[in-house]
Amino acid sequence: MKLAISLFTFFLCLIQIFLSKNPPLLSQTEVDLIEQQQRMNDYPPPYFRLANIFEKRPESRLFFKLQNNFFAIFNLNLLPFILVPIILIGFFDLIKNRNYWYILFLLIIPTITLTFTGPNQTWGNFCLLPFIIISTINGLFSFIKK
Repeated sequence: MKLAISLFTFFLCLIQIFLSKNPPLLSQTEVDLIEQQQRMNDYPPPYFRLANIFEKRPESRLFFKLQNNFFAIFNLNLLPFILVPIILIGFFDLIKNRNYWYILFLLIIPTITLTFTGPNQTWGNFCLLPFIIISTINGLFSFIKK
């Protein structure tokens, strides 16, 4: 059963990648360029080279874009607050039972997928659904046992 759910999650990640319509990670819109120029003007003149490293280099732009994507994925306002403790209980129960490969396929791979494809998908972040469902069910069962 765990193998089937892991393969299903992997399949959902592939679908998420192919349905992604986000621009490439290093592309910048006019709004991004204006914001970047405003941030560079905020640096004092002696630190302009430092601003150039932080703002213009593609590695730093990629890092900050991935960081924004990552934190946009885990927006807890999208979940009902009653489910958050149950999901966390289920997640920690998975860790306690040493299901590390299961956690890898349910949480880590979809998180990496969504970080690179971006959070603004047409159909939403559906490759995280198996993790949410399994953690909720696992949390409910461990809550009922105690």
